Amino acid sequence: MKINIQDPEFPELPWNDEIKDELYQLIYREWKQEEVSKQLENNPAYKELKENNFESEWDDKFFKEYYGKEVTWSLSWGPKLIKRMHHNRNPFLYYTEDALCEIQQKKLFDMQCQWRAQLIEIKGISSTFDFEYWEINIRDAKFLSPISEDELKVYMDYLKSSEYRVNWKCHTWQDYKAIKNDYHTNSGRSLIPPWYHYHNYATQNSSLLQLPDIIGEKEKTYLQKYDEYRTETLTKNPDASIPDNRPRLPNDRDALINFLRQFNYDNNVLNQVIGEVEETQGSIAFRYYYDATEYLVEEPEPLPIEENEDWKEAFLDVVYKYRNNRVAKLLPDMYADYLSNKLDQTVPCRKVDENKKEQEARKQLAIEFGKILERGKQLCGE
Repeated sequence: MKINIQDPEFPELPWNDEIKDELYQLIYREWKQEEVSKQLENNPAYKELKENNFESEWDDKFFKEYYGKEVTWSLSWGPKLIKRMHHNRNPFLYYTEDALCEIQQKKLFDMQCQWRAQLIEIKGISSTFDFEYWEINIRDAKFLSPISEDELKVYMDYLKSSEYRVNWKCHTWQDYKAIKNDYHTNSGRSLIPPWYHYHNYATQNSSLLQLPDIIGEKEKTYLQKYDEYRTETLTKNPDASIPDNRPRLPNDRDALINFLRQFNYDNNVLNQVIGEVEETQGSIAFRYYYDATEYLVEEPEPLPIEENEDWKEAFLDVVYKYRNNRVAKLLPDMYADYLSNKLDQTVPCRKVDENKKEQEARKQLAIEFGKILERGKQLCGE
């Protein structure tokens, strides 16, 4: 059945895909609930149930209502839940698919280094901000070449090495400034993914981080010129409609706490926020070691731990050797499915966790940033 999504009272409302999907689900459930109730009326088994168990019309009404809601909820959200169950029952399939994404992330980062140095052009990339968008859409980055057997082999060797660790301290894959700064300052590898370190060592690609950031410097000039233009325009006409190029405050814990401290908010509020959300290095480390045990949930036999002066390192060695062996065994078959375009069948919920709102927000920011840069270029006479 085709349902009219748009409310006739608001025909001009600009529905986006997310709103349409949510509204469709609501309308579908309401329609299906009525259909289920009608079907019950003509069901001999239900008539017998009603005659033998219901004392009044209210019992009949409430049962239909409850039954209809349960059926429509299952039809509406059931497919997503089935995918989620597949993830929970086959976690190592998804860890293995993540490995393919890591290979592509490194490829994209290497391309970013060359693109910033103006050595290459990349279809679909017009500003440095675009890399932030493709970081969370790496599976759809069709401009990247398919993973080759040689690239897979390097990653397989990485899994067998002692370098392998999950990204604990490094939270992003395409943060060029942070990664390059960390590379030159040697600050404990805190922001460089371990996979990048190994790949650079194995392929001698670390020289890419020594390339100049020509485009990044140009963008600084364009943004500075645009900022002068914006300030001058708003001084003359405060009501002028002009895109805002000021940096956006990150929507995260650290930004919140820094704001409270900087503006001397009530100490009781600050202490309460810090007490609820700020973690010490020790608690972060504990969570790191605790989360590592998730890889061992399905292992029925105890794993022997090797001697080590630091028990935490010994524990992690056991965990990651176990994890790596599992992933390494699955990776060749996963790669074959990747080449055959069968990943949607093998790992059906690999995209379930992707944040659609964040994707759309980054896409819009990239578009706005591109427009501001174009205006900055014009102001610079380019």
